[in-house]
Amino acid sequence: MKNYLLLYFLYLFVSLFCVACSEPLNNPYTPELVQQKALLTAFTNRPKHFDPALAYDADSTLIIGQIYDSPLEYNYIKRPLELKANTLTDLPKIQYFDSNGNEIKTNIDNAKIAESVYTFSLKKGLYFQPHPCFSKDENGDYKYIKKNNENLVENRYSINDFDYKNEDSREVIADDFILAIKRLANPKNPSPILTIMQERIDGLKEFAELLKKENTAKNNANSNDDINAELDYRKYNISGVTKIDNYTWQIKIKGKYPQFLYWQTMPFFAAIPYEAIMFYSQPKMAKHNLTLDWFPVGSGAFMITENNPNKRIVLSKNPHYHKKQDTFPCDEENNFYHMYNLSDSEKAKLHQYCGKTLPLLDKIIFTREKESIPYWNRFLQGYYDASGIASDNFDSAVQISINGDVSVSKNLQNKNISLNTISRDITYYLGFNMLDKTVGGYSEKQQALRHAVGIALNTEEYIEIFLNGRGLVAQSPISPNLFGYDENDYNTFIYDVKTKQRNSIEIAKKLLIKAGYPNGRHYKTHEPLILYLDTTSSGIGDKSRLDWITKQLAKIDIQLVVRATDFNRLLEKLDKGSAQMFYLGWSADYPDAENFLFLFDSKNSIVQFGGDNRTNYNSPKFEEYYYALRDMNNTPQRLELIKKAKYQLQKDLPITFMFHPTDYILRHSWLQNYFPNGIMHNTYKFYDINPQERFAAQKAWN
Repeated sequence: MKNYLLLYFLYLFVSLFCVACSEPLNNPYTPELVQQKALLTAFTNRPKHFDPALAYDADSTLIIGQIYDSPLEYNYIKRPLELKANTLTDLPKIQYFDSNGNEIKTNIDNAKIAESVYTFSLKKGLYFQPHPCFSKDENGDYKYIKKNNENLVENRYSINDFDYKNEDSREVIADDFILAIKRLANPKNPSPILTIMQERIDGLKEFAELLKKENTAKNNANSNDDINAELDYRKYNISGVTKIDNYTWQIKIKGKYPQFLYWQTMPFFAAIPYEAIMFYSQPKMAKHNLTLDWFPVGSGAFMITENNPNKRIVLSKNPHYHKKQDTFPCDEENNFYHMYNLSDSEKAKLHQYCGKTLPLLDKIIFTREKESIPYWNRFLQGYYDASGIASDNFDSAVQISINGDVSVSKNLQNKNISLNTISRDITYYLGFNMLDKTVGGYSEKQQALRHAVGIALNTEEYIEIFLNGRGLVAQSPISPNLFGYDENDYNTFIYDVKTKQRNSIEIAKKLLIKAGYPNGRHYKTHEPLILYLDTTSSGIGDKSRLDWITKQLAKIDIQLVVRATDFNRLLEKLDKGSAQMFYLGWSADYPDAENFLFLFDSKNSIVQFGGDNRTNYNSPKFEEYYYALRDMNNTPQRLELIKKAKYQLQKDLPITFMFHPTDYILRHSWLQNYFPNGIMHNTYKFYDINPQERFAAQKAWN
């Protein structure tokens, strides 16, 4: 009886305590925050970099894409994607010159183009976000940039510890964009795109070599300097990058490179103030984590005001961004309305935003969710404004009609939750290290081994089991939305073209015999064929996916050893070429087939040059087609070259093409203008929130 009484009083205490609570225990926000124009969202993987010279992963660019303002952007409501000026007055002016320096104006022949000159014209009146690095005293001297002041950061461990006002800023000028290019070449900032850009931007390679020597000399002469201090870039110039005036600069490109305009939409080329470099280069700054990689300084629509990557990251509206007079685009042609099958009421809502000043949000709250179940539950409670759909929740969230039409379930309809489907420009693949003695190489035997693995990995089955059918089987690296993709272009080494079916396990076993491994054993030593897969494994469902891959290869008598690790450790193995096989994906930086095919350029090898060719593939035949097509506009001739390049990849198979995902994204009715596309980096400024509707829903549902 005493135990029952104890339990009763414990129950009564907990009940009274919960009644006294004004909010549910799993509500991550205060009532005041929920009622602001703040986007409530989540992230699962910790961002790796906030320095635009370094950031290249999706988790990082998702955030800094809102902070840094690039020269160009994509029209938010145009499909297919269309470039437009962002910080510029118009698209850059492009001039072509032959080897004698004569301008080519008519009948442009790519073979005759020795140099392309891009002229950038900057809008006037653009300002950086407020930051201590801009603060000056009554004499006009910087208050917080004092290189010899060792006590500058004593007792100051965050940007908020410095005194500064909102007016502490300055206008963006051409030098800030030139500085961004210079920083790509500094070995202290090992930029992942340096290999690509120094091949294109005239003088960048020589500039990188100069900075390497200067850094070495500086470190030898000043051993007491902070190891993370950067050079004063104003002392050095790139021969192919010229400042014309405060609002105009030119970049000289070797040959013709149409994709260079796409790169101008990315944070790599966004404005960076030299004051920020000087500020963070002072002694003891890095020791207290005061770096550009932790507290970025940009001119974009938002600025970082809280950075705790293990818990929460907060972006707030840049108070100076309104001076840019950035406005919501208008869809006069109704093309966008048609592509998204918007209802009349949705069209009317979107049309009302035409010409409105951006950004529409005041804040963006990123909360870290390591597990999918609490993420999903909080979305249903209204604590997150949008959510993807994990496989475990698919059947309860989505209903599919006999005709194949997809809609949300009745339970979600009752909450006014709607569904967005997005075919993203991503290719997931299983990669082979072509330098590896077992899975690499280019002989018919070595090709046969990779083809056998490709057949055994039944991607159709994988898509049904783990993606609920949300994806397309990849026949090449090129994703479905791009020029050069053909749904009927089957990999003839993996598929029977007549039946359009994957080849049988029996054929895969015959290929394994051809490779020298009958019944999965070496034909001479009879030792079993053991392959090693390096991959990240941190989320729910990863183990079952890896188990599935192991079972597929076991069908052809290959023993697979999975070596799970974190992403940074995986990158280290790829850098050194010590990974035998690996599972990754590539998301397009820009809407062009070249952005997928460049992953197989030997000059982009990760082991030799630190590039993005993680397989270290080296095929003169492939590169013959690749170098011919990469600088061309989309023509029938280019399409033919793309087909030949794809065939060579299908034959050599440096990667087993897995699938292109289709994202199913749910959003609450209070989230407006939500049309993510996977390539744009600065989409959050277009989103809008009805906080009153959200607050009322949270109260009703919880």
